[in-house]
Amino acid sequence: MQSSTSMERSLLFSLFLLFSVSIVAQSTVPSNSTFKKVNTGEWAEAISEYRSDFRALDISTSVFQVCFYNTTPNAFTLAIRMGTRRSPAVRRLVSRASDKMNTNGAYSLVLEPKRIAMYYKSPNSPKPYVYYTSDLFSIQKGRLQYVRLINSANDLSLQFSTGGGPLLSKPDFNSTLSFLRLGVDGNLRVYSFNNQETSASWDVTFTLFSKDVGVWESECQLPEKCGKFGLCEDSQCVGCPLPNGLGNWTESCEPVKVTVCNKNFHYYKLEGVDHSMSKYGKGNGPLKENDCEKECSSDCKCSGYFYNTKTSMCWIAYDLQTLTRVANSTHVGYIKVPNHQ
Repeated sequence: MQSSTSMERSLLFSLFLLFSVSIVAQSTVPSNSTFKKVNTGEWAEAISEYRSDFRALDISTSVFQVCFYNTTPNAFTLAIRMGTRRSPAVRRLVSRASDKMNTNGAYSLVLEPKRIAMYYKSPNSPKPYVYYTSDLFSIQKGRLQYVRLINSANDLSLQFSTGGGPLLSKPDFNSTLSFLRLGVDGNLRVYSFNNQETSASWDVTFTLFSKDVGVWESECQLPEKCGKFGLCEDSQCVGCPLPNGLGNWTESCEPVKVTVCNKNFHYYKLEGVDHSMSKYGKGNGPLKENDCEKECSSDCKCSGYFYNTKTSMCWIAYDLQTLTRVANSTHVGYIKVPNHQ
């Protein structure tokens, strides 16, 4: 018994010594790398999300600032605030230039007074044009001050400052952690964190331009879906519409260029087509079809024009890119080519 008790005491002492050593071995932050802030002073006057109270600290860089933040009385969190009181409200979301270039790209999502609209600045166009908007992205009364992405457990929706907003999707997992992204291809997607899989991941839970159109839009409406030139149908590039007829589409499909700015060119006609600007863009008009042609002919940078024979609306295209096949023969396009073609 005495031998057993001695062994137990020895083991207990060994464990205590090991535990003590483990505590001593833990790393500590050097005193010259720590800071102390006391949560006292005036509340910040700026409006914040969820109508929370916060005290801004003097630890900041650019639009980020450390704050004591709370939505429950006397329950504070040390948080990072994005934006400053003098910062204008963000009314535009811009894509990256490419997967490798983290600079502003050609696509933007803009919050306008009555709607959300998506714009594309093509390489030769003097200004961006609307390639998507929707009644679901619009309001009838009031003025849009903000739009929020609401990500409850199994619903993803947009909430307008005036009330209401469209349901985007209903993921089959808890999508509370979600964010909205405008991709380099001009598509709008929502990514949600899914921890129900074997390996947790960010899943795409909403895609605006999709092969499964539903209430949203086809991939054919993406300006660069078919590269520099191509005819699109059912979210697929199905042909290369050249002067001598419709050929098979490949990534090398390009329009025949008019290299000299003179009258040595003509147009060939495509029936039942839309340009990516003509479905949602306002266009010019009403104009006679001949006057629409004159606008393109007098502009050396114009690659072609698109016309609706029913509404007499005209669209001048500086980059042809993706054309969408439609069933309506009143939608026509005229492509500029040199006379030797």
